[in-house]
Amino acid sequence: MKSATGMRQVGNPREKMSYILTALSGICGQLALGVYYSGVLIPEQPRMGSLTTSQLMEFIAHNRVSIFWDAYMQSIGTLLSVIFFIRLVYLSGSARRFAGWMVMITSSVILAIALLDVTFTVAAVNAALAAHTDTMHVAVDFITGSTEAFDYTFLFVPAPLLIISLAFVILDGALLPRIFGYMAIVIGIAFVVIGVVSLFNTLAGPGGIAFEMVQLIQVIWVLASAVFLLIYSQKKFKP
Repeated sequence: MKSATGMRQVGNPREKMSYILTALSGICGQLALGVYYSGVLIPEQPRMGSLTTSQLMEFIAHNRVSIFWDAYMQSIGTLLSVIFFIRLVYLSGSARRFAGWMVMITSSVILAIALLDVTFTVAAVNAALAAHTDTMHVAVDFITGSTEAFDYTFLFVPAPLLIISLAFVILDGALLPRIFGYMAIVIGIAFVVIGVVSLFNTLAGPGGIAFEMVQLIQVIWVLASAVFLLIYSQKKFKP
């Protein structure tokens, strides 16, 4: 678009910055979650249930810094991802639509679950350092192994509802190509299937591997969405 002087008008710099910050939130958030999901910060350890109390305390104390960094990656990654999801709702003009409301509600739930997971992780470390063995065992049972509770909470409702709601936000708007919406529906259905299967089998075996694979696919999906949005912002507001 050109003005009366023949010069092309430049988009609102604040709006352009909003697009860029939204995309960067998605990219940085998924990179942090990628580090957390990969487990590279915490050295490989035997099954927690096979460790004696003293061995578990020693393992946690020895890897205290790495465990804290892992928890930080989870919390900051989830927060930045939630910012990205909610900003997609607003940039798509879906803030007053049902799908947009569902994205905002489920994003808040997922952030709460992640922070609760982090809280128990910190509690496990602090309890181990203070030799509070009962508290340490309870906290560890909540966050790892076949007794882990938060993966089930994540799977039962918020994970599939969030990604499917995002799919409808994308399909109803013109911010991202429709292929992202269709892929989001597939990811959401996969979460539903794994959630149903987890009612009858624990996530410690093949179900856990399938869950991790779907999480990885979702990370790639969000990264691709954020990168596309970043490229789109450069073209949309190009002088």
